[in-house]
Amino acid sequence: MILFVMLAVMHALPKDPMCDDEEACRQACKRGDLTQCQALADSLLGDDRDQALKLYEANCTKGLARSCGKLARAVDVEGADHTRSIKLAEKACAGDDAIACANLALWLQDHVGPPAFKRAFSAATKSCQLGDLYGCDTAGTMLMEGKGVEEDRKKGLAMLEEACSKGIEGSGPSCTSLGVFTRDGVNGLAVDLKKAFNYLTLGCNDDFSPGCLALSEAHQRGLGTRRDRRKAEALRSKACDLGLLEACPGEDEPDEPAPGETP
Repeated sequence: MILFVMLAVMHALPKDPMCDDEEACRQACKRGDLTQCQALADSLLGDDRDQALKLYEANCTKGLARSCGKLARAVDVEGADHTRSIKLAEKACAGDDAIACANLALWLQDHVGPPAFKRAFSAATKSCQLGDLYGCDTAGTMLMEGKGVEEDRKKGLAMLEEACSKGIEGSGPSCTSLGVFTRDGVNGLAVDLKKAFNYLTLGCNDDFSPGCLALSEAHQRGLGTRRDRRKAEALRSKACDLGLLEACPGEDEPDEPAPGETP
């Protein structure tokens, strides 16, 4: 069984303005154009991280919620004090930054735990309402598991199915969750390997790395399809290329079929 953690990633929402001409962006930023300051920060993040963070912070202080969310993501690194990233995400979420709300929901669960589950569910629900399908996946899963909210499997399943059915960028997490739940028969769902395989295919088609890894396992072990090690290897490689370290060479791979698997 593959276990996966959804990381804070780029989500399927309207694209942020790009900085095609750095000098033009600098001049616009000096004139007080906050969106161009943010675009400049985005372009600098890889080469001049400190300057980029200063621009995000200045924008955040001036009330641009999206920059607060970007700053939150930038400072939420391994070993960091997550209190700051959570506070920044809360500010961004209050300003209707859907991505920040989705990340906030994940960070509250990962970094704070059960005492923050109710806040996490609220943030995920708001993210979903604002159009972020990652938030829909988190809220739907929490409903099915009764985390931070009264358990409502029917409502949670409906939320996941609606998000998955969008068939657009960002639907991968919900499709993958449905695939894993259906494959393993958890949260009240009957085991249906063929249905699970179809869900996982949709998840991987959206370039959601955990979906590709789970689909690789399905091909490797014959879960809902015939065993095909070549396809399994190709999908595992895709998951690795998409940034999922556990899918990269050297990690353990499932091999022998389990009871009920297709040889």
